[in-house]
Amino acid sequence: MSTVPGPLSDGTRAFPFDPPLVGDLGERRWHSIAYSCEAGYRPLFLDLRVPDSASEASPAPVVVWVHGGGWVHGSRRRQSPNLHTHRVLDRIVRDGFAVAVLDYRLAKEAAFPAPLMDVRASVRWLRGNAVEFCLDPNRIALWGESAGAHLVTMAALCDRLDPEPRSGEHPEQSEDVQAVVEWYGPADLALFGTGAATAESEERGPIDEHPIMTLMAGSGWTAAQLSPISYARVGIPPVFIAHGTEDQQVPVEQSRMLYGALLAAGADAEYLETIGDHVFVTHGEPILPHVTQRSLDFLNRHLNRPGASAAGEGLQAVP
Repeated sequence: MSTVPGPLSDGTRAFPFDPPLVGDLGERRWHSIAYSCEAGYRPLFLDLRVPDSASEASPAPVVVWVHGGGWVHGSRRRQSPNLHTHRVLDRIVRDGFAVAVLDYRLAKEAAFPAPLMDVRASVRWLRGNAVEFCLDPNRIALWGESAGAHLVTMAALCDRLDPEPRSGEHPEQSEDVQAVVEWYGPADLALFGTGAATAESEERGPIDEHPIMTLMAGSGWTAAQLSPISYARVGIPPVFIAHGTEDQQVPVEQSRMLYGALLAAGADAEYLETIGDHVFVTHGEPILPHVTQRSLDFLNRHLNRPGASAAGEGLQAVP
C-alpha cells in the first residue's frame, strides 16, 4: 500500500490510503480504499475490516456489505440507527468474516445499471487484491439491506449485463459470489407500488419523487428487467431472505414472492419472516440479533464453515 498519490493513469492505485488501524475486536481496519475510478465520475471507496485471525495461510471469507437508502440516499459511513445499535457489522467480523462496506453511484448521479456495475466491480477488485489483504477469493458473499438488498440480488442473479463491457478494474476476475443475504429488499418493482414511499420510517429521507421512478429514469430498463424476481433460475448462488411483517417501506409480500419464485425455479433459497418494521425495528424485544445470527448461520453453511458461528459472544447493543 502507498500513502503517496500516484499518477491518475494508475487508476485506483493513484489514491493513497493509510495503514490499517486496530479495531475494537482486534481486527485490521482500512478506511477509504478506492476500488473503482470510472472517468467522469467520482472515485468510489470502500472500508475494509479483516479479522485478526486472517493470514496468508488462512485467508478470511468476505462479506460485501451494500447499504440501503432507496437508491438515492446513503453512504458506506452510515448505518441505519437499528443496525448501528445492534452492531451488525461487528457481529459479522466477530464471526470471522472480512467485511467490505461500499459506496456506489446513487440513482441521481448515474443511471442504472451504474450501481449494479459498481457492486460487481467491487467483487472483482477484492478478488484481484485478495492476497494483499488476506482475503479468500473463493468465499465471497453479498449482503444488502433495502435498496442494497435489491442491488446484491441483482448482482448475483441478473444476466442481462453479461455480454456488456465491465466497469472498474481487474476485468479478468470473476464476478461470481458464493452466497447472498437479502434483507427486506424490493423484488418485483412492477408490483412495488407507490404508497410505501411516504410511510414513516427511520430510513425515509426527503422524497421529491418515488424512488423507483428515479431508479428507472434514463436507465432504458423496464420494471421487469429491474426486478430480481425476473432472474430466478437454477444455478444461481444460494440466497437467504429476511423480512419483517410490519415493514411499511417495502411490503413483506415482495420477499414472499421472491422466495416463491426461487423455489419454483429450483434455486437454493431460505426465507425468514419475522416481526418488525423496516430494518427490523420493533417496539419490544429486539429481533435484529436473531435475524443476524440466522444470516450468519446460512453463510457459514454455504461457505463451508460449519460450526464457525460465535457472532453473538461478547457483543452488547449500543446504548
